[in-house]
Amino acid sequence: MIQRIITLQLCPLGDTLFGTPAIRALREHYPQAELVAITWKTNQAVLAGNKAVDRIVSVKSTLAAIRALRQLERERVDLAVGLSHGGSALLIFSRAPKKVGFNSQYLGWIYQEDVPDRRNIHAVEYCLNVLAPLGIEPQGQCKLEFYYTDRDLDAAKSFLGDSHGYPVVAIHPGGRFFPVKRWRTGGFAKVADYLMGTLKAKVVLVGGKDDEELALEIAAKMKHQPLMAAGRTSLKETAAIISLADLFVGNDSAPQHLAAAVGTPVVALFGPTDPNNFYPWGVPHRIVRCELSCSPCFHWLGSPMQYFPTWDNPTCQRECMQSISPQDVVDKIDELWQELIGRTGTKV
Repeated sequence: MIQRIITLQLCPLGDTLFGTPAIRALREHYPQAELVAITWKTNQAVLAGNKAVDRIVSVKSTLAAIRALRQLERERVDLAVGLSHGGSALLIFSRAPKKVGFNSQYLGWIYQEDVPDRRNIHAVEYCLNVLAPLGIEPQGQCKLEFYYTDRDLDAAKSFLGDSHGYPVVAIHPGGRFFPVKRWRTGGFAKVADYLMGTLKAKVVLVGGKDDEELALEIAAKMKHQPLMAAGRTSLKETAAIISLADLFVGNDSAPQHLAAAVGTPVVALFGPTDPNNFYPWGVPHRIVRCELSCSPCFHWLGSPMQYFPTWDNPTCQRECMQSISPQDVVDKIDELWQELIGRTGTKV
């Protein structure tokens, strides 16, 4: 009988979100079990408030993660689940009688069952496939999960102010760990001016501290004045702001998947990454990308060198993102906007 489960999600923010449907599936399949999640300290907020998780153990390093795993296993642990590439590798150090995780092509010898390793699917589906050897087949729609408090929502409403009668659009220009995914700030500025000038939308620039400089660059290039949330709100408050928005526009990065988790439609800009692996899960969306022979060059669970395409391919000039025009983005915004109006029968 499974009484205690450990999950290891040692990965970026967006990838941590991809694992939340699998965590929900574990909880529903083993309702009586204690579920403990080991994650990076920087990602703790992604799982905080998730009632499928009984306890979160946050760590700052791989060594600390190994120590946390061994400490937890001094008591009974019946199942250890790797829901990240690095976390799955650390299952080597686990004494749990049942173990499943990523990358069975190379780590399958750790696991007690044959774990599927199909990589031409969405990352959410991949995480769910990890659970297949346990007899877990989620029923119905699986959603990304992210939770914020009423206090976070009140802060978001206060930040946005009076937006009654105006559509709200959140824009995220960043991509902290993968700068090649970023579109140019001048392009975002033109799109934001279109939203504010033509669609009469209220635009809010969102992101973390690392995105603040990019957001300020965008604002400086605009004719209109957007709201500046980047670097000035917590992750929970940012999620609440996005949840109040009618539309999210941004690169393939964590806030895009945060938008999907809170149910906000997305226009997503893709270049080096594969939309088949990372499209906005479970919400109306449009993908903006240029059809180049070299794109995508980044795939789910591929080589670490993918993060450095200009090193791996010195001739790379980031054409996949630089070739996207403001009109390309505007066209997809208009297309999705009309779809949303058609669904509701009213203005978004």
